[in-house]
Amino acid sequence: MKLLLVTAVISFGLGISSFGQDYPAPKDIPQTPGPEPHNLSAHWVFRDVPEYLPSRESVHPEFVPAYKQQIDELAAARAQGTVPPATIPLASGNCMPMGMPFMMTQHPPINIVAGKDEIVIFSEQHSSGRHIYLDGRSHPAPQYLQRTTNGHSIGHWEGDVLVVDTIGFIDNEGMTGITGGGVRESTTHLTERFHLVDGGSKLWYDAIWEDPKIFAKPMTLTYIFFRMPPDTFSIEEGCDAGASNQHRLY
Repeated sequence: MKLLLVTAVISFGLGISSFGQDYPAPKDIPQTPGPEPHNLSAHWVFRDVPEYLPSRESVHPEFVPAYKQQIDELAAARAQGTVPPATIPLASGNCMPMGMPFMMTQHPPINIVAGKDEIVIFSEQHSSGRHIYLDGRSHPAPQYLQRTTNGHSIGHWEGDVLVVDTIGFIDNEGMTGITGGGVRESTTHLTERFHLVDGGSKLWYDAIWEDPKIFAKPMTLTYIFFRMPPDTFSIEEGCDAGASNQHRLY
C-alpha cells in the first residue's frame, strides 16, 4: 500500500486542480450508479471545477430579518472588540470540530465506510466523524436527544439514492463565512441525498438546510465527489490550539 500523501496534501490546501483535464457539465454526467449502487465505501474528494462547486447563492444563505439583524449586531460587536472572547464561536481556531455542513464541504477527502445498518463518514478536516443509522430507528424523543455538532442522522434507501435525515444540532450562531452557512440551531433540519453516478466513479451529493428561525427559504447545496484510488487511506489532522498558528501534522 502506498501513501498518497501528495494527493492528500494537495486536496487539503488547494483542492485537486482541473488544469489540463476536461470534465463534462454536471447535467451531462451519466446517471449510471455502477454494479454496486448501495456501496458508497471509498475515499471521496471534490475538485476545483467551477461547474462542480455550489453556486455563490447557495454558499451565502438568505436569513430571516430578525436573524440577519442578530448576525449583523454580532459582527459589529466583534469589529469593535466589545464581545467577550468566550462568546465568539472560534471552533476552527480552537481545534474543535465545526460540524455539519462544514465537514462535507471542505477540500480534505472524506472516507465513507458503509455497512448494512450503519454508514460512517470520516473527514480529514479536524478528524471529524459522523454516523448514519440505517437500521430503521427513529430520532430520539426531544428529551433524550443529545445535540452535537454533526447532529443525529438516520437514513434509508429510495431506489439507488440514500436519503439521510438529520436533526439535533448544537446552536452555532454567526458562522456565516463557511460554505453552507454554518449556522444551525436546535430547530435546524438537514436532508441529504447521496447517489453514485458515472458508473460509480462519482458521488452526487445534495443537501437541503431548513430552519424557519434562520433561513428565509431552504438553502440547497450540490456537490460532486470523485472516487479516489482504492489504496488511499485516511490521515489525521493534528491541531495545537495553544499555538499562535494552527499546526497540522501529516
